[in-house]
Amino acid sequence: SSCSVQGNDHAELRPWRDGDMSQRVMWKRYARSGQMVVAQWEADKGSPQWLDFNAFPGTDHELRFSYLSWLVIERGKSGARFGLNLPGQVIEPDSGQAHATRCLRSLAMWGEEKPRGALAEPHGTRRNVDSTKAAAKAGAGL
Repeated sequence: SSCSVQGNDHAELRPWRDGDMSQRVMWKRYARSGQMVVAQWEADKGSPQWLDFNAFPGTDHELRFSYLSWLVIERGKSGARFGLNLPGQVIEPDSGQAHATRCLRSLAMWGEEKPRGALAEPHGTRRNVDSTKAAAKAGAGL
């Protein structure tokens, strides 16, 4: 439902869900009615939200990635515009399922290096060849 809250600002109110930020809870309404509702401000809808890895200082990486993944899924479901800021990678704000999928993929792959076996070897070289055996074979063929 839409209502006017604090002056001319408009907010969509919805029931509180596990994981909602406490700053968005309408505490006065909760005190009166016992119902926890969360405000989604009109101003929030127009400007993109940034999901930032660095917004959780002191939290281990796995927990950060888990929470960011949950936020991406929630933003994807609601159609909100959001961007993702990871160390060394920024995904510009957008909306939609394809954007959410791209963000989830980036979260899943962040920090992974290409496997060493996937790196291109210089022409004429092979991996895991004992250099003394290779030298002996080269000398025997002369």
